[in-house]
Amino acid sequence: MERQTILLVDDDCNVRTLTRLLLESAGYNVLTAIDGEDGLRVYLTHRATLALLLTDLRMPNMNGADLADRVLQLDSKLPILLMTGDGLACPARYEYVAKPVVPAQLVRRIGEALDAPERLREARRVQLPSDDTRSHRDSPTTLVGFLQEVPLDLTGALSNAGFE
Repeated sequence: MERQTILLVDDDCNVRTLTRLLLESAGYNVLTAIDGEDGLRVYLTHRATLALLLTDLRMPNMNGADLADRVLQLDSKLPILLMTGDGLACPARYEYVAKPVVPAQLVRRIGEALDAPERLREARRVQLPSDDTRSHRDSPTTLVGFLQEVPLDLTGALSNAGFE
Protein backbone atom coordinates (compact mmCIF):
# COMPACT_ATOMS: atom_id res chain seq x y z
CA MET A 1 0.00 0.00 0.00
CA GLU A 2 1.29 3.43 -0.92
CA ARG A 3 1.99 5.88 1.90
CA GLN A 4 -0.53 8.71 2.10
CA THR A 5 0.72 12.30 2.09
CA ILE A 6 -0.31 14.88 4.68
CA LEU A 7 0.22 18.62 4.40
CA LEU A 8 1.16 19.89 7.87
CA VAL A 9 0.93 23.65 8.42
CA ASP A 10 2.08 25.20 11.70
CA ASP A 11 4.00 28.39 12.42
CA ASP A 12 5.76 26.90 15.46
CA CYS A 13 8.93 25.21 14.18
CA ASN A 14 9.20 22.84 17.15
CA VAL A 15 5.59 21.68 16.92
CA ARG A 16 5.91 21.32 13.16
CA THR A 17 9.09 19.22 13.49
CA LEU A 18 7.75 16.95 16.24
CA THR A 19 4.45 16.45 14.45
CA ARG A 20 6.23 15.66 11.19
CA LEU A 21 8.43 13.07 12.92
CA LEU A 22 5.41 11.53 14.62
CA LEU A 23 3.42 11.27 11.39
CA GLU A 24 6.37 9.89 9.44
CA SER A 25 6.90 7.23 12.12
CA ALA A 26 3.19 6.38 11.77
CA GLY A 27 3.72 5.70 8.06
CA TYR A 28 2.70 8.95 6.39
CA ASN A 29 4.60 11.14 3.96
CA VAL A 30 4.56 14.70 5.30
CA LEU A 31 4.92 18.02 3.51
CA THR A 32 5.28 21.06 5.76
CA ALA A 33 4.51 24.76 5.56
CA ILE A 34 5.22 27.62 7.98
CA ASP A 35 1.91 29.51 7.72
CA GLY A 36 -1.31 29.62 5.74
CA GLU A 37 0.15 31.44 2.75
CA ASP A 38 3.02 28.95 2.51
CA GLY A 39 0.51 26.13 3.04
CA LEU A 40 -1.57 27.31 0.10
CA ARG A 41 1.56 27.39 -2.11
CA VAL A 42 2.53 23.86 -1.06
CA TYR A 43 -1.06 22.68 -1.57
CA LEU A 44 -1.20 24.14 -5.10
CA THR A 45 2.10 22.47 -5.99
CA HIS A 46 1.25 19.02 -4.55
CA ARG A 47 -2.56 18.91 -4.55
CA ALA A 48 -2.78 15.76 -6.66
CA THR A 49 -0.83 13.75 -4.06
CA LEU A 50 -2.38 15.06 -0.82
CA ALA A 51 -4.61 12.86 1.33
CA LEU A 52 -5.22 15.32 4.21
CA LEU A 53 -4.58 18.88 5.39
CA LEU A 54 -3.54 19.25 9.05
CA THR A 55 -3.22 22.90 10.03
CA ASP A 56 -2.86 25.03 13.11
CA LEU A 57 -5.75 27.45 13.53
CA ARG A 58 -3.89 30.55 14.67
CA MET A 59 -0.99 31.59 12.47
CA PRO A 60 0.36 34.82 10.99
CA ASN A 61 -0.30 35.88 7.39
CA MET A 62 -3.23 33.48 6.84
CA ASN A 63 -4.89 31.51 9.63
CA GLY A 64 -5.78 27.84 9.39
CA ALA A 65 -9.51 28.38 8.84
CA ASP A 66 -8.85 30.74 5.93
CA LEU A 67 -6.40 28.23 4.46
CA ALA A 68 -8.96 25.44 4.86
CA ASP A 69 -11.65 27.59 3.19
CA ARG A 70 -9.40 28.24 0.19
CA VAL A 71 -8.38 24.60 -0.12
CA LEU A 72 -12.02 23.46 0.06
CA GLN A 73 -12.91 25.83 -2.77
CA LEU A 74 -10.41 23.91 -4.89
CA ASP A 75 -11.01 20.41 -3.51
CA SER A 76 -14.19 19.86 -1.50
CA LYS A 77 -13.28 16.21 -0.85
CA LEU A 78 -9.93 16.71 0.90
CA PRO A 79 -10.14 15.80 4.61
CA ILE A 80 -9.10 18.70 6.86
CA LEU A 81 -8.20 18.75 10.56
CA LEU A 82 -7.44 21.95 12.44
CA MET A 83 -5.31 22.01 15.59
CA THR A 84 -6.11 24.57 18.26
CA GLY A 85 -5.80 25.26 21.95
CA ASP A 86 -9.17 27.02 21.82
CA GLY A 87 -11.90 24.79 20.43
CA LEU A 88 -14.44 27.59 20.71
CA ALA A 89 -12.43 29.59 18.16
CA CYS A 90 -12.61 26.79 15.59
CA PRO A 91 -15.31 27.29 12.95
CA ALA A 92 -18.06 24.69 13.37
CA ARG A 93 -17.61 23.55 9.75
CA TYR A 94 -14.24 21.96 10.60
CA GLU A 95 -13.15 19.12 12.79
CA TYR A 96 -10.37 19.99 15.18
CA VAL A 97 -7.81 18.38 17.43
CA ALA A 98 -7.29 20.06 20.80
CA LYS A 99 -3.80 21.28 21.66
CA PRO A 100 -1.62 20.25 23.34
CA VAL A 101 -1.97 17.18 21.15
CA VAL A 102 -1.51 13.66 22.46
CA PRO A 103 0.36 11.92 19.63
CA ALA A 104 -1.55 8.61 19.68
CA GLN A 105 -4.83 10.50 19.54
CA LEU A 106 -3.62 12.65 16.64
CA VAL A 107 -2.60 9.58 14.65
CA ARG A 108 -5.95 7.95 15.43
CA ARG A 109 -7.90 11.07 14.40
CA ILE A 110 -6.00 11.34 11.14
CA GLY A 111 -6.82 7.70 10.38
CA GLU A 112 -10.48 8.36 11.16
CA ALA A 113 -10.55 11.46 8.95
CA LEU A 114 -8.98 9.54 6.07
CA ASP A 115 -11.39 6.64 6.47
CA ALA A 116 -14.58 8.69 6.95
CA PRO A 117 -16.99 8.90 4.04
CA GLU A 118 -17.10 12.37 2.49
CA ARG A 119 -20.61 13.19 3.74
CA LEU A 120 -19.59 12.40 7.33
CA ARG A 121 -16.49 14.57 7.06
CA GLU A 122 -18.68 17.46 5.98
CA ALA A 123 -21.27 16.92 8.70
CA ARG A 124 -19.23 16.42 11.84
CA ARG A 125 -16.96 18.32 14.16
CA VAL A 126 -15.39 16.21 16.87
CA GLN A 127 -13.08 17.15 19.75
CA LEU A 128 -10.60 14.63 21.08
CA PRO A 129 -11.37 13.17 24.49
CA SER A 130 -8.96 14.31 27.20
CA ASP A 131 -7.57 10.85 27.90
CA ASP A 132 -6.25 7.91 25.96
CA THR A 133 -7.10 4.42 27.17
CA ARG A 134 -3.91 2.80 25.86
CA SER A 135 -0.98 2.42 28.21
CA HIS A 136 2.71 2.61 27.38
CA ARG A 137 3.15 -1.12 27.85
CA ASP A 138 0.50 -1.76 25.15
CA SER A 139 2.33 0.41 22.65
CA PRO A 140 4.92 -0.65 20.11
CA THR A 141 8.50 0.41 20.70
CA THR A 142 8.37 3.20 18.13
CA LEU A 143 8.28 6.97 18.24
CA VAL A 144 4.48 6.76 18.17
CA GLY A 145 4.45 4.42 21.18
CA PHE A 146 7.04 6.40 23.06
CA LEU A 147 5.27 9.73 22.56
CA GLN A 148 1.67 8.55 22.82
CA GLU A 149 0.96 10.43 26.02
CA VAL A 150 3.41 13.30 25.64
CA PRO A 151 1.76 16.55 24.55
CA LEU A 152 3.35 18.23 21.55
CA ASP A 153 3.51 21.54 23.44
CA LEU A 154 7.24 21.11 24.07
CA THR A 155 8.53 24.45 22.83
CA GLY A 156 10.10 25.45 26.15
CA ALA A 157 11.82 22.13 26.66
CA LEU A 158 13.24 22.16 23.14
CA SER A 159 14.42 25.77 23.51
CA ASN A 160 16.19 24.83 26.76
CA ALA A 161 17.86 21.95 24.92
CA GLY A 162 19.24 24.32 22.28
CA PHE A 163 16.64 23.80 19.53
CA GLU A 164 15.18 26.90 17.92
